[in-house]
Amino acid sequence: MLLILTKKIRNKIKVWICTIGKEENLYIKEYIEYYKNLGVDKIYLYDNNEKNGESFETVIFDYIKINYINIINYKGYLKPQNKMMNNCYKMSYLKYDWIIFNDIDEFLYLKNYSYIKNFLNEPKFNNCKIIYLNFIFYTDNNNLHYENKSVVSRFKEKF
Repeated sequence: MLLILTKKIRNKIKVWICTIGKEENLYIKEYIEYYKNLGVDKIYLYDNNEKNGESFETVIFDYIKINYINIINYKGYLKPQNKMMNNCYKMSYLKYDWIIFNDIDEFLYLKNYSYIKNFLNEPKFNNCKIIYLNFIFYTDNNNLHYENKSVVSRFKEKF
């Protein structure tokens, strides 16, 4: 996961996420709610589903309607990650202070913070332009079939 500073921090910082998704309708709402509760201002979702495959719009229409999510059509693109990141950065660097680049199955855990802006306002980040966060990998917990539970509650065992 990568957080990139786009401009000098003001009193009230703005944070947005750029993410790409493919066949993740089962838990896209959980992802959105998680980051909304964390204090992210906006999510740009690059839809990399198959051209005739899943549609995120059918699952997250309420978030689109309130302009919390913007969907960019990347259906059918092969290896779109770098292109998506460049496109998103160009769209956002003048509008937002921090951009988070992650995937829909990645949940940022801020041990001592429940709000991302409090974390990013820490003095230790005053001279930072990029924050790279390490991953913690979790096993499949021997879950061979989908369970209708949250991602965070289904996968707790670390590698």
